[in-house]
Amino acid sequence: MQRAAHLFDVLFRTAKEQKVHAVLITGDIFDTKAVTNKEREVVVRKLTQYASREGTPTFVIPGNHDLVTKTASNLDFLAEITEQTEEIPNLHVAFASRESVWEAPAIPSGLSIIGAPVTLSEDQLWIESRCADLPKDWQYIFMGHGTIRGCVRNDHGWRPSTQEDSKRLSLATAAMNPQVIWWAYGDIHKRQK
Repeated sequence: MQRAAHLFDVLFRTAKEQKVHAVLITGDIFDTKAVTNKEREVVVRKLTQYASREGTPTFVIPGNHDLVTKTASNLDFLAEITEQTEEIPNLHVAFASRESVWEAPAIPSGLSIIGAPVTLSEDQLWIESRCADLPKDWQYIFMGHGTIRGCVRNDHGWRPSTQEDSKRLSLATAAMNPQVIWWAYGDIHKRQK
């Protein structure tokens, strides 16, 4: 847990130095579904510390390693806290079971952040359908957990099957959604090509 705490310190120190508008964390906060109370405590302490009233706006979606079931994650308790209270106004955490759309004061006007559920993040048809419904006079950052079509998953050259890969988000299709100005995706725990 000391390594994770250090990672959060480096992440948010860099964000402050670079004067970023927000930090987007696209899942896999935990490496395993069996999270200890100590691990959960460190994550909550670090996220709330850095996303305090004066802190960096932070948006978090669960990844597959955070799931305890297909519709619940180890982050749902924090999603509930951030949704129901204003105690941590700069921290926005998505539930595993549903899409989140955020329009926080720290986000420039005319921009929203969409956090896709991990079970749909790679589903090209769902993404196309969702984007077709987006108002054209607004801009979006789309957060997902997963990989894009054609991704090499690690240094050993492992690739998903052709059939599995064909259902994933295609950057060519993504580019046809001009109202989505950024696709923030992550899943690989190692280097990605």
